Amino acid sequence: MDYKSLAISSTLLFNIGVDSFSFIAISILLLSTKRLHSNSYGQRLFRNTQSTLCAVLISDMLTWILDGTPGTVGTFMVYIVNMLFFFFVPLATYTWFQYAWYRVYKMSFPKKLHLWLITLPFIIL
Repeated sequence: MDYKSLAISSTLLFNIGVDSFSFIAISILLLSTKRLHSNSYGQRLFRNTQSTLCAVLISDMLTWILDGTPGTVGTFMVYIVNMLFFFFVPLATYTWFQYAWYRVYKMSFPKKLHLWLITLPFIIL
């Protein structure tokens, strides 16, 4: 087995490539939904979910790019980007849950459940 194919640089290129492809696909969906000029509640929730997923992908790409950066500034930048990533992941889950709730029940998210689902991930973190 050739272990050179498992080098860090090829893994980095693969991970950034997957994130880039996903970002491009979600951006195309986001632009196409904006072109519909539909400003319904369901479309706004869908666009919020897409925008949050784009933020997750960008922060994941930056995490891979900055990983192993030497120096104090590099360590600080990795710390900030990781904090953003771990902020956007529960937010993406929440926006998707809001959109799915609306699509299934045809009504907005209940306020009590809204407050519980927003505060729980931040309590855990």
